[in-house]
Amino acid sequence: FERAVQTRAVNEQLDAELRRFLLHLSPYFMLRPAHKCLEWLVYRYQIHSYNADELLMCILPYHETNYFVRALQMLNLDGNGDENTRRWLWLADNQKKGVPLAPLTLATHLFSELTFFNFLAGDYLQHAIALFTDSARVESEVQRKHWANALQFVFSFLTKTLLQSIKQLAAVSQASKLSRKSANNK
Repeated sequence: FERAVQTRAVNEQLDAELRRFLLHLSPYFMLRPAHKCLEWLVYRYQIHSYNADELLMCILPYHETNYFVRALQMLNLDGNGDENTRRWLWLADNQKKGVPLAPLTLATHLFSELTFFNFLAGDYLQHAIALFTDSARVESEVQRKHWANALQFVFSFLTKTLLQSIKQLAAVSQASKLSRKSANNK
């Protein structure tokens, strides 16, 4: 299967399925079977090239781990990629140095880059809600519980990130007030 020679419709359907799968996989990213799944998807469908957004949203909740760094290092973040890959250029330093992403860095980037905020709180959240609340696809009570837990995982990650961002924004605001006050005193 070579994605480059497939029709647009085939690639769009594949992208939709991969997005669904990676959203389901995200809560289990730290498990070895999840790593095997990602490895196979990279080999078979080149998700690190064609689905960078979906892959990074699958692993972003684990930004403080070495597994995140290993997955991040698969991506091409040199600025020559498509728009979706360029969205993640701010991670190039972490990729190059092989260090996990600090929560403070993520929080700062969230409030300093509005397009990233819109992507995270808009696109990613909307896809997760649409996927995990689709009652037409629920086949059992176990599946319903799994989807509720997966949606809770998404909300937990976004809430934690947004709260860190608000805390960081408040600290920056307080520091700027203090510096203006000391400048006025001088």
